[in-house]
Amino acid sequence: MTNNVFKIALFIWIPFLLDSCLDYQHSGDGNDIPTKGTLEMSFDINDSFAVTQLIDQFEIDYPKADIKPRFLNYQSMMEGMQNGKITAAFLHRSFTSEEQKVLEKNKIKLRSVKLFYTSSAFITNKASNQDSFTVDDLLLWCSGESILPYQKLAIIGPHGGRIYEILDSMMKVKKLKFNRSLVLKQSPQQIIAEVKNNTGVLGVVGVNWLADRAEQIALDNKKSVKILALKKDLKHGAAYPFQSQIADKSYPFIETVWGYDLQGYSGLASGFLSYVCAQSAQIMIKKSGLYPAIPPQRTIEIQ
Repeated sequence: MTNNVFKIALFIWIPFLLDSCLDYQHSGDGNDIPTKGTLEMSFDINDSFAVTQLIDQFEIDYPKADIKPRFLNYQSMMEGMQNGKITAAFLHRSFTSEEQKVLEKNKIKLRSVKLFYTSSAFITNKASNQDSFTVDDLLLWCSGESILPYQKLAIIGPHGGRIYEILDSMMKVKKLKFNRSLVLKQSPQQIIAEVKNNTGVLGVVGVNWLADRAEQIALDNKKSVKILALKKDLKHGAAYPFQSQIADKSYPFIETVWGYDLQGYSGLASGFLSYVCAQSAQIMIKKSGLYPAIPPQRTIEIQ
């Protein structure tokens, strides 16, 4: 059998794969799922590089489609979805059963699909001597203790974004209160500039702004600041917020990004979400430094 070649298609089956993108089947011909029209869609500003690339390619493939992105902070997106002003979005968490009931009460139909995984990267000035810290140290520092060599935390304003909600929730479990001075910025790029120019500031940005190989800005950002490694606890090694550590879940601040369609009918939102679930789009997501919900298929030839 040495002359025979077997082609084995290997799929990386991961537990969280099973509930992602299964309801969205993209035909590719534009007939079964809407791929034309105009849609205003909201996205977390921390994912803006990856999202822009996906939209650009979608509109190249389907010239009659026009998606107008709005890059917002997390809290504004939540509010807009709950009051019906946002009808399609990528959000950094799923809705709770209680939140879904509120939407149903307001006659808002919700359809969701898991799209990809990202992380919140903690960054500091390149002159800093610190390379890593534990999650417990971070929480104590956020409560006001001088356990880390920084005075302020730079995050997305006006309410701190998704990472503030995560940190606050973790602190409440430990019966701690948030008591750290905040520097609120409108974009990840402004946070990176703040950290670059101030040694006493710890910043948090989406990893897409540091790891997207297709964006020169992201490559420059990665060189201009120090990216810190985090330890879940003293028993675990330090992990960076990059793709491999998102995949093996060793990094403590990983966020699941869900696609939401609240249009209430089969419109361009469902067409775009279906497109993002397709393998070609999932490959684009991987190249942007994020981790796809459905890892792309690999084919290996065995001689």
